[in-house]
Amino acid sequence: MFFQLRSRRVKTITKDMEIISVGNELLIGKTLNTNAKWLAEQATSMGITVKRVTVIADDVQEIAD
Repeated sequence: MFFQLRSRRVKTITKDMEIISVGNELLIGKTLNTNAKWLAEQATSMGITVKRVTVIADDVQEIAD
């Protein structure tokens, strides 16, 4: 009986993300950004590093940029 051993390369994949929230109500403090909090918790629990959380206004041009 013969066994063939194969070498395996282990590749480390880094998982980083940014959360982008859109809403004037977030920018003026009228609403807490609970969605970003929840997403960050979920991502972290899956081994993903949240590098940044950004909030932008309800402006089509700003969203497009």
